[in-house]
Amino acid sequence: MRALRGKMPGMRSHALQNDASGQRVGSGRFRGLSGRRKAAGSGSQEKKEDPSGECLAREIAACCEYLVKTLTARGLTMTAVESCTGGMVAAAVTSVPGSSVILRQSYVTYCDDAKHSMVGVRRRTLRRYTAVSRQTAGEMAAGGAERAAADLCLSVTGYAGPASGDEEVGLVYVGCCYRGKIHVKECHFEGDRAAVRQSACAQALRMAVKAISQDSP
Repeated sequence: MRALRGKMPGMRSHALQNDASGQRVGSGRFRGLSGRRKAAGSGSQEKKEDPSGECLAREIAACCEYLVKTLTARGLTMTAVESCTGGMVAAAVTSVPGSSVILRQSYVTYCDDAKHSMVGVRRRTLRRYTAVSRQTAGEMAAGGAERAAADLCLSVTGYAGPASGDEEVGLVYVGCCYRGKIHVKECHFEGDRAAVRQSACAQALRMAVKAISQDSP
C-alpha cells in the first residue's frame, strides 16, 4: 500500500485489527487529509471519527480507480461476496467507468443458505463457526473466486447493527483471495450501521489494493 500513498493522500486504516499474537492493535482513524495519527505507544487508538464519512468515501473512490486501472492493464478480473455490506463493494467498483472489464459478476449472500448455495461455503463451517467468522470469510472469498473464475475475490461478513442478542456490533471479517492465496482480517469498527458498513467496504478495497500492489506484473 506504500506505493499508493502519493496517489491517495490521507489514506489510513479505519479498523482495529488483531496482530499475530491475537491482541488488538490500533491501525489509525481518519482526521481529514491533513490529520495526524496519535502515537501513544503500542496499541494506541485514534478516538476521533469522521462523522460525514467523507475521508472514507474519498479513499474508497481512489482504491476503486486504482483497481480498475491496474487490473485492466494486467488482464485480471475480480468479484466480491458480500453479506453485511449488501453489495457496497461491487457498487463502488462499478461506479468507475470501464469497470465491466474487470468485474463481470458479484454475489450478495445475506443468509447462510445463500453463502452455501451461491459460493459453496460448507454448512459444517457455518454450524461450527457461524456466518460471522474468519473461517466463513475465507470460504466466501475462495468460493467466489472459483465460481466467478476471477483472479481476485473480496468477502465481507459481520455485524453492522443494531445489536440482536449477544452480537458484537462492528465485528467484521474481511477476506481477500488473490490468485489462490487467502487472507482474512478481523476488524472492530465503531459507529452506526452506515458507518460500520462503509468502513467494511473500505477495508475490503484496501486489502485488494495491497494484494495487487505487492504482486509485481
